[in-house]
Amino acid sequence: MRASYLVLGLLALSISLVSSTSGSTRCKNQSGGNVDWFILYKLPKMQKTKGNAFTPAGGEFVYIDSDSPTSARTWTLSSQDLYRPPNPLAYTLAPLYQKDVPQDILYVVYNDQSPDRYNGTRNGHSKGVVMFDEAVGIWLLHSAPRFVENLHGGVYTFPENARENAQIFICVTFPATQLNAIAKQLRMQYAKRVRQGILNGDATKTRPDGSPLQGQLHTWTNDETEYRQRDQSRRKTIPQRCQEGQPGS
Repeated sequence: MRASYLVLGLLALSISLVSSTSGSTRCKNQSGGNVDWFILYKLPKMQKTKGNAFTPAGGEFVYIDSDSPTSARTWTLSSQDLYRPPNPLAYTLAPLYQKDVPQDILYVVYNDQSPDRYNGTRNGHSKGVVMFDEAVGIWLLHSAPRFVENLHGGVYTFPENARENAQIFICVTFPATQLNAIAKQLRMQYAKRVRQGILNGDATKTRPDGSPLQGQLHTWTNDETEYRQRDQSRRKTIPQRCQEGQPGS
């Protein structure tokens, strides 16, 4: 129930704040056009059975966005495939697949099941992408392990190990004024960073109105580093405490 309220709140905020804003760091539809939000549900891979006319291979998805007709806003089975561009994810995250690291955007990719070797984590069970320029950006929340992989590899890819199960992707476009609020939520989640980049390499970059663009983001980065250091220290001391007959927590 709480997740439903979060989604509704994100969509309402997006509609009220971003309707007149343009920019490349925006949620993109199936044609590469800007939308305030989209929800994409990847179908699970299914075995062929007798009498089953439709057997998903794991790349098919149903889709809905802010431009869908309000008179009949329902899920639509897309003709696209998440394993082959074009598709909304490839369009939306195109800057992150460029070989040259973009110098005009700020981004953070977080995933508790990161593309590198996964040995478990005590970070929050959360996955997503935050990507902003000085005026507007996106928050993409999803459930796919190892996504986003091949960052700055020059080509869009989708993780093969995400094929078997269903996955959900919720993209919402926000004005840059909301970035600190988003970063605050990530701090509360202890989201596990996979990679990040900074606007023009300048941690003090401000919006046109002079307000800081990434204060909470850097606070979150520092908090996460400190959290990991505390956690590693705690793990080292538990065996010592056990040997001494003291509680391990």
